[in-house]
Amino acid sequence: MRTQWSKATVLTGVLLVRAAIRLHTPLSSITTNLRAQVRRDDGVIVYLNGTEVYRENMTNDPVGYLDFASEIASDDGDNFHPFSIDASLLVSGDNVIAAEIHQANANSS
Repeated sequence: MRTQWSKATVLTGVLLVRAAIRLHTPLSSITTNLRAQVRRDDGVIVYLNGTEVYRENMTNDPVGYLDFASEIASDDGDNFHPFSIDASLLVSGDNVIAAEIHQANANSS
C-alpha cells in the first residue's frame, strides 16, 4: 500500500506531515506486522493513530516541535530506512500516519 502525504506543515527546524488511510476491514485480521520505510534528513518520529511506531536519530526523551535531531544524517536523507508496524494499531475506518522530520540544527537544509 502506498499513500501520499495529505498535509504538510513546515516549522522552524521541523516538517510535520500526515496522511489518512481508510480501511474497511482492519489489516490486523489478516496480518500481524506491516513494513514501512521512510527517508529522513536529519531525524524522524513516525506515529500511527497517535502511537509512536518508529524513531531514528532523535533522543529517547519527549520531543517538541522546536527540538533538533541528535546529529546530521550521514546519508542526507537519500536512503530509505525500513521499519515494522504492529498491525493491531490499525482500525476499521480512518487511520492516520504522521511523521515529524527534524533538522539537526537551525542551518541544516
